[in-house]
Amino acid sequence: MKRINKLILFCVLIIGSLINVKSAKAYTFNISTIPCTNNQGCNATGCGYYGQTTYFNLWDASVSNTMKSVTLSIYKDGNYDIGNSSSANNYMNYTNMGFTFYNTGKYTYHFDGTCKDGSSFYGDGEFYIYDIAASISSSPSARSVKLGTSSTFSVSVSKGSHLSYQWGYNYDGSTSTWHLIDGATSSSYTISASDMTASCNGRYYFCRVSNYGNDNVFSTPAKLTVYSTISYNSNGGMGAPSSVNKNCDTSVTISSQKPTREGYEFLGWSTSSVATSANSSYAPGSIYSANENITLYAVWKQKTYAIIYYANGGKNAPDSQIKNHGTSIYLSNSKPTREGYEFLGWSTSSTASSANSSYAPGSTYNTNANLSLYAVWKQVNNATPSPVVTSAPPKTAAPTATVTIAPIPTARVTIAPTPTAWVTVAPVPTVPVITEPVTTSVPSKTAFAQQTSKLSPQNTSTSLPVKSSNAARLTVSGLRAVSSYAKQSGFCYRKVVNLSWNKSPKADGFYVYRKEGASSEKKIANVPMGDAINYTDRSVKTGETYIYRILPYTETDDGERTAGNFSSKQTLRIGDSLKLPKASASTKGKHMTLSFQQAEGKYYETQYSWNGKKWKNQSRMKGKLQKKIVKKIKAKGFFLRVRSYDIVNGKKIYSKWSAGLKVK
Repeated sequence: MKRINKLILFCVLIIGSLINVKSAKAYTFNISTIPCTNNQGCNATGCGYYGQTTYFNLWDASVSNTMKSVTLSIYKDGNYDIGNSSSANNYMNYTNMGFTFYNTGKYTYHFDGTCKDGSSFYGDGEFYIYDIAASISSSPSARSVKLGTSSTFSVSVSKGSHLSYQWGYNYDGSTSTWHLIDGATSSSYTISASDMTASCNGRYYFCRVSNYGNDNVFSTPAKLTVYSTISYNSNGGMGAPSSVNKNCDTSVTISSQKPTREGYEFLGWSTSSVATSANSSYAPGSIYSANENITLYAVWKQKTYAIIYYANGGKNAPDSQIKNHGTSIYLSNSKPTREGYEFLGWSTSSTASSANSSYAPGSTYNTNANLSLYAVWKQVNNATPSPVVTSAPPKTAAPTATVTIAPIPTARVTIAPTPTAWVTVAPVPTVPVITEPVTTSVPSKTAFAQQTSKLSPQNTSTSLPVKSSNAARLTVSGLRAVSSYAKQSGFCYRKVVNLSWNKSPKADGFYVYRKEGASSEKKIANVPMGDAINYTDRSVKTGETYIYRILPYTETDDGERTAGNFSSKQTLRIGDSLKLPKASASTKGKHMTLSFQQAEGKYYETQYSWNGKKWKNQSRMKGKLQKKIVKKIKAKGFFLRVRSYDIVNGKKIYSKWSAGLKVK
């Protein structure tokens, strides 16, 4: 038997032309050019479609009436499926066979035949039966999804039984250029919660559908918007602001609405529910641009009240006490002493002649208010009163100062010739004591204010003014220390500490004391005048701990200053991170300009990413921080992020990374 090695098999659309079939679409397989005399021909694959007639045509184009008979057998998956035969008494050069297939996939065929000269021929080949083209009946819709949550896209197909799917995305909504998603080959695709990052924001997702590889069709691209949420928690209080959604790569303003809590002072916001100091990055009215979900917890400081004891002419007054809001405290059992006097108790009046039993030593104090208690004294019979000098001699003192001392062996008198010096004169019975003239050069109150208002942190002193019994009544309450950012110039910011305290009407000024880390306490400023109740410390360092307290003072017209009592201490640690930088990127030709709107620190560094997920250091873009930085680039379409840093005590202190900037 002779084998036809080259059998041409190709697909031609026949509409009732080869056989008498009216209005029928037919895909015809032609087996052609088979001259039995020289066994010429070729093999090729063809195609047909599910449920439609496929024709097999065999003819001899070069020699007339050479074929006597032909038998065609068709197999599916190695098993016989269908077949037919054709024969002619007078021989033939053409035969036609048609079949309808109801299974899709790959088929093989085999034919045998005899020629006029008695020789035989045969051939083998393969073809495919495809389903009809797919038709998408529904596409996924555009959506907004919260950062870190999953979302599923899906398509519905109305035609096709052997469908294949491939999901992809791009950033312009076209289907000409797109990124294939590995493994996304079903009718639905889910972006997991962990993969729902800021890099997904602005993408268009769609699906390509085909039926046995025939005629690719695409679903309508669905735009994905990813947002983050800023939530506020009153943390024991009430009246927290409502949560805010922020689309990725945009900015929002931290709410200026402040919660309230009975007995507490609102300090600000923190990402920790147990924080004791507010984070200035989330100060009300500040700009937040990070692409992350955050919950801000209110930071509270319990209101406290000072209980201050004044010996009122005596000595050894009890130490001051601090009472928390809403609590009770036992008043001190310690009692002051005064020579020649009996201590009766305490009163809120410095001139009281009887004690108030509500403030008896050891009694309970419940009121939420500051309390000043003055010792009440009763002179003991036959006791000599202790002389008290209430003021210093004036600036233009008289040539002499004369004090007559009564002839009592134990009596002593104290004369204050200068604001800060004490002179003790022993008594001489019945003889007047004459002191030498004393002149004191004391600047006026106005001149003193002008001088001390220029006090710098370097001009410090640890010596305290003299405290008299009257000045001891001066006290300061409500000291608060809050760190924040202050704009230096242009885009540069730095940390500062804002101090504030309650008014003290009797004070003429306040000294500000500060302890930095392990160093000793120093006086860093003088705030003159009683209506000034705040000060900004601009010389703080990142990562350092500071302790502040305020000392009030009075001042006479002659410039004599007398200190009162120190306020309670306020401890504040300056955060270890720098302010989150805010920047933008623009391109022109082959150059990119990185512009900073806000940053803290002296240096910067960058990272880049092609998908917004995996970041690599960009060694060509780092160095000294400037308002604008121009660099030549080789490509576009990548993401860039920046962070700033400073070097404090030999250690690098960094900011957080900014949001990714798309370089287009």
